Amino acid sequence: MTREFVMMPEFDRQWKNMGLGDNELRQLPGEHKMSVYESIMQGLTEAVDYQQGKIRARKIRLTIKPVDTFNNDDIKQIRQKTGLSQLLFAGSLGVSPKTVEAWENGRNKPEGASRRLLEIVRDDPGFLKRFQAEV
Repeated sequence: MTREFVMMPEFDRQWKNMGLGDNELRQLPGEHKMSVYESIMQGLTEAVDYQQGKIRARKIRLTIKPVDTFNNDDIKQIRQKTGLSQLLFAGSLGVSPKTVEAWENGRNKPEGASRRLLEIVRDDPGFLKRFQAEV
């Protein structure tokens, strides 16, 4: 799936200056501090101006890789590569142990975000360690 996004000048500026506070945007040299409201209004004005052909904007084209599908053996191999039990694997993925058991026994198949997360873990078995705390 390929999508094209238009980056209005104000949004583009904010995108480049992430890490902002709740109510203030990072001030660039020579600029006054802009409230969130002012920034939104400026962005809306720019969107209208763009639509009317008054200004140009940067365009970004992104292609999203299709999500892989997994059978029960794939899921078991992914879990085993992490070195986790079904219980810990399920907790790290944010699903129930019964869900992982059903996936591995072929009674259910992962859907949606679970498939993308399994893809990430398959490609980086250590990924789930950041969600585990030692006690």
